[in-house]
Amino acid sequence: MRVFVLGGLFTLLFPQVIRAQHKPKTCVPSPCPSSDAFEEMTGKKVYPKMIVDDVKFDSPAHLPDSSEEREAISELKQHMFDRGPEGLDEVLEIRIQGDWQNLGFFKVIATGQTQVVSADSTYEHVSVTIHVEPGLQYRLGDVRFRNDRDGHDNLALPREELRKLILLQEGDLFNTDKIRESIDALMKAYHSYGYRNFVATPVTEVNDATQRISLLMELDEGKQFRVGKVEVFGLPPTKAAMLTSALQAGEVFNRSVVDEFVEANMAALPEGASRHVLGIQGDEKEGTVDIVVDFRPRPQQREF
Repeated sequence: MRVFVLGGLFTLLFPQVIRAQHKPKTCVPSPCPSSDAFEEMTGKKVYPKMIVDDVKFDSPAHLPDSSEEREAISELKQHMFDRGPEGLDEVLEIRIQGDWQNLGFFKVIATGQTQVVSADSTYEHVSVTIHVEPGLQYRLGDVRFRNDRDGHDNLALPREELRKLILLQEGDLFNTDKIRESIDALMKAYHSYGYRNFVATPVTEVNDATQRISLLMELDEGKQFRVGKVEVFGLPPTKAAMLTSALQAGEVFNRSVVDEFVEANMAALPEGASRHVLGIQGDEKEGTVDIVVDFRPRPQQREF
């Protein structure tokens, strides 16, 4: 039996994780260095932009639903990568391996080889050949929950209620998308009870002999937060009261109440106004949350 923390599949299971984005630098007044000079200065390889003209599979393994495979090929065609083979590998992991993992092939490996069709100093047009090794097909075994913060067995929410939020039953094909959606459901449930810092970490126990994957959800519940101050600006008093009366000081903080209120009133924003209307400030020591919802017209911030 092998135990995995789902780290290699992190981008697949947790698409909400935001990667740092870096704006391109401009060189003024001197020109930007050439790619060769940049590589010499930074030690980083500079790849020409790679455009996929054609995609084919060289392995006998094909997805049972041929339409999914055609869709994956269509997505890859005319896709442009600016990080060379690394960018292609990332797409193969998320798109191709993801399709197979949703059918229970947890350890699938998809690799790609590129052949340059044409190239210049800026672009490479390539043909991609994908090889898939599906491995064994797995089904879900048992599902357990553990308090990851203090090692105790107690949890804030009943285990039977948590189990209902896992969107797979024992014996179902192991589906990574369903696990991701289950984690989202767990997070939403805990947020509704004030656990705004809740984190769920899935740990798998893979048994090749039975082709079952047992799932352990390690839950870091964090502190339960209560409502501090609630302020609403830019709405008529009767509408503002819908939130201030629903979330009163001292009550358990329910994030979904705030989100639903904001969404229901977004039409009140004038055209061109900033859509960043919600501010939430938590006090970890006091275990309180101050909420500010501001619908007053403000221009959108421009990015430079």
